[in-house]
Amino acid sequence: MRSDSQKGVQNMNGIIGTNLDGSSTLRWSTTLRIGAILLVFVVGAGASQVHAVTEEETGQFELFVGSYDPGPDFVDDDTTFGFRLGYTPNDHFTWLGAVEWLDTDGDFSGPVVSGSLDYQAIFIDSYFIWNLNPESRWVWNLYAGPGFAFVDLDATGVIEDAIKVSVSGLQDDQFTVFAGGGAILDLSDKVYLRFTYHLRWYEDRDDEETDTEGAIAFGWNLGG
Repeated sequence: MRSDSQKGVQNMNGIIGTNLDGSSTLRWSTTLRIGAILLVFVVGAGASQVHAVTEEETGQFELFVGSYDPGPDFVDDDTTFGFRLGYTPNDHFTWLGAVEWLDTDGDFSGPVVSGSLDYQAIFIDSYFIWNLNPESRWVWNLYAGPGFAFVDLDATGVIEDAIKVSVSGLQDDQFTVFAGGGAILDLSDKVYLRFTYHLRWYEDRDDEETDTEGAIAFGWNLGG
């Protein structure tokens, strides 16, 4: 059985993605990898097939703000914000590219080490969206896609209440996959609100350390 200190090191490895000896902790399940890849390709292939019967094409620009809940317990919830650019080949399918910023912190404690951390992340995401009822004013949708997280971590702590330690600029860039659902409320032909809620999985984390995020976006249709 592992000691509490070993478990604490494992938890910290889950957030920064690197062991103390510098080796990578690739613990993402093979099933999740395969499922995520297949989901992205299936949705993307469907969008390309229906493009042949496109009746109206539009572009989108969105500004959004949301609440981000990191999976690790010792990292606090915080506000996230960003923008999206999109393309809708027809009423049923939409693609969005997004840039998102998160700046949060947290506290950790254990029998050996305790302290605090600052956690900053930039997400580059690609949304593949299926609009379920495009003829309605409230349009419900499902979506999924791949992403990439640029993560920077600073931490300060005390070892056995005696030795102070401080680390800064730890980088943990890694691939992510997200999936969720939401809705669009049309305010006019050009302006709308988008509501989203999704789960995010990281390549170098345990499966149970899943992030969640809810957001609201103010969007503009650029053509059509």
